[in-house]
Amino acid sequence: MRRRDFLRCLPVPLAGLATACRDAVSRRVAFVPSGVPSLYWECCRAGALAAANNYAAVVRWESPSRPDPAASQRAILGALVAGQPDAIVICPADPADLAPLLQQASQSGIAVGLIDTPCETAYAVCVRSDIAEAGRLAARYLAAKIPEGGRAAIVVTAGDQSDLSEDALIDELGGMPKPVSVAERPLNFADEIAALRQADALLRASANIQGVFCAAERTSIALARASRGIGKTPPIVGYGSDFALQQALRDGAIDALVVPDAFQVGYSALEAIVGPSRDAPTAGLDIEIPPRLITRDNLDSQETRAFLDAAFRRAD
Repeated sequence: MRRRDFLRCLPVPLAGLATACRDAVSRRVAFVPSGVPSLYWECCRAGALAAANNYAAVVRWESPSRPDPAASQRAILGALVAGQPDAIVICPADPADLAPLLQQASQSGIAVGLIDTPCETAYAVCVRSDIAEAGRLAARYLAAKIPEGGRAAIVVTAGDQSDLSEDALIDELGGMPKPVSVAERPLNFADEIAALRQADALLRASANIQGVFCAAERTSIALARASRGIGKTPPIVGYGSDFALQQALRDGAIDALVVPDAFQVGYSALEAIVGPSRDAPTAGLDIEIPPRLITRDNLDSQETRAFLDAAFRRAD
């Protein structure tokens, strides 16, 4: 793809930014999220655009299509490698499948940035939310709610990599003055309706569970929906920033939220590639962005609203 073709494909605001930067040494960065649009990715995009604006770069956003985002990403990557942008930042839906294409991109001189999901390929930077810290934040909150010798559950999506958050939760709760044991409860999201039924059954059978941490956004949404239908449940700490979760926190369906700093994830990935050190990048740089714990008490504070509304920040 020629440079002017790359710019012609940009959304109108970015095309304007590209024009403004034409006389500067701008870098063209393609950003490929992992799935359908969400608040997380909108916040991540806002961060990427803010970094691009600060460092005179141009961002092209390439969202994969449904129902097979991995296949869509494969097609997007193939076209991008042929078009030779300066960098590709991607959250690979299927890391094993996309690794050869990303390796090809890296070998051809395209800087590769990874978001949230590691991949067996050469990369300039990998930026991800600190899921271990998410487990620790949830543990500290639940420890204040669970009696000594009580039991907590971590609810995971079957097949997801939640080991870090689970280990952190167990270590943090086990080291508390009043130790708490932890059980894992997987939900299978091959069928959303079945997952909701599983969430409902888990909460109804939770007489011996005094606290719950949901280690992923969709498990959190399922537990919040189930909680509304049941009424009184153990304290629930969700994970994610979806509007449905913010409303669930406000309504009392869940008690706290661990929210990833998606804006900073997007900003850090672009900054590492196009920022001041871009001419001497550190290969294989790993960056973890700490999340935040939000409760009903601070949900409407000015600081929390600015954090949650990162998707609406201006790129300047």
